[in-house]
Amino acid sequence: MEATSRPTASRFWRCKFWLPPGFRQLHVRRAGQEEVYAVRLNSFDFPTEHSGWLDKSLLQPQGDIIGLEGPDFNVEKQAEFWQLVEGEGEVVEQEVKKLASALATLLVQNAEENTTADSNYELMVTAAGTTHRYRFFQQGNNYYISRDDYTPVFRISRSDFEEITGQTATQLVKKNVTEDGQRDS
Repeated sequence: MEATSRPTASRFWRCKFWLPPGFRQLHVRRAGQEEVYAVRLNSFDFPTEHSGWLDKSLLQPQGDIIGLEGPDFNVEKQAEFWQLVEGEGEVVEQEVKKLASALATLLVQNAEENTTADSNYELMVTAAGTTHRYRFFQQGNNYYISRDDYTPVFRISRSDFEEITGQTATQLVKKNVTEDGQRDS
């Protein structure tokens, strides 16, 4: 039996399994390697649904998030604090940390092969020197995300969708107020 991961070559793996006559014993070898490992596992322990093989944390940024650019904001982490890249105002640290945390703990539910739509919300996320474009959209009661380095679209929970896409400059940036009570532009 052979198993191959999906959805992209960046995290692609292939294993071969041999089912010996013993109970709870399986021999495994990675494709292209000579080493064979005995594993205490039954073949019926493997999920039969495709989503059971999916790494649910697949779209989580790798490493600490140091930059977030949304439709109307652009912030980056300087030392331990978030700063505006452009524009005026003061970053609402707690809200930016909440957005970064939502992305760092993002879990996908499954991959959708034939789902397409224009994104409702786009977010550029920089972590560990790599920047990825995330696109979010909704179709009916289903919520989706895609990332520029993966072909499929993934379904996510409504709460994750709303927590991330609900963040705009209004929530993340407190505008400076002048002495006469007018907001700076």
